[in-house]
Amino acid sequence: MKQNSFVLIEVIFSVVLFSIIFIYTLNNTISILKQNQQSYKTNISILKLESTKLFLEKNQNFNKLLYSSNKLFYDHNLLLNKIQSFSLSKQNDFTIIDICIADISQKWYFKEL
Repeated sequence: MKQNSFVLIEVIFSVVLFSIIFIYTLNNTISILKQNQQSYKTNISILKLESTKLFLEKNQNFNKLLYSSNKLFYDHNLLLNKIQSFSLSKQNDFTIIDICIADISQKWYFKEL
């Protein structure tokens, strides 16, 4: 009888221990998943900004840029959307673009050709 009760206590202890391990593992996995999703969204936004910058470097006709309703158009074609802020200014022989998308702000300097 003592041996059966000892085995039962071991089984209960094992189940409790594995349950605790499972819960912490699941919690950490969910946390890592959320962090990866946020990192993915941030990297996509950075990639969109960098590709827009490269496009503007090649096509330096800034007169064709139009910012309207949180969207940036180039020659009436959508270039970027969901823009939080945008400004374009000219100083000396530089064009300066200050842009913010998804809480990522960048300031670009383009030397006029």
